[in-house]
Amino acid sequence: MFLLQLSLWLGIATLYLGFAGVMGVLVHWARRDHSATARRLAWLHGGLIVLPASLFILRLRAWPQPISWGLLAAGALVLWIAATQPRWTPATLWRPAFGHRYFASAMAFAALWGLILSWQQPDLFPAVIGASALAASFASLTKSPQTA
Repeated sequence: MFLLQLSLWLGIATLYLGFAGVMGVLVHWARRDHSATARRLAWLHGGLIVLPASLFILRLRAWPQPISWGLLAAGALVLWIAATQPRWTPATLWRPAFGHRYFASAMAFAALWGLILSWQQPDLFPAVIGASALAASFASLTKSPQTA
């Protein structure tokens, strides 16, 4: 049961921080390029992914409120860092290869959760989620750019 909870929490946290990072990069592009398309993408990503994910985290009854608020604060920090891309951050953070590897790790946590849950319950749905997430993780690792 502990491994199931841990994989669920790690998966949610990893995905949420990834969503915040992507939004920050979109904001950075919009500010740098003054592109209306990049601004629209940032607003859409925020409205359709980051905001609902934030509300989901706040509504999680399994997590104590300080953990939920801490994850939201960490997401805000990641968003700010990705939007400003300060000089003290490693340049590799802003390359596509890092994003692919990060996504692969997030999908690996989701796969772990789905597969553990499918072993504990005779339900096909978690196994399908786990297998899909595992395939996404593998594809992201094998198809990602090799430059770090």
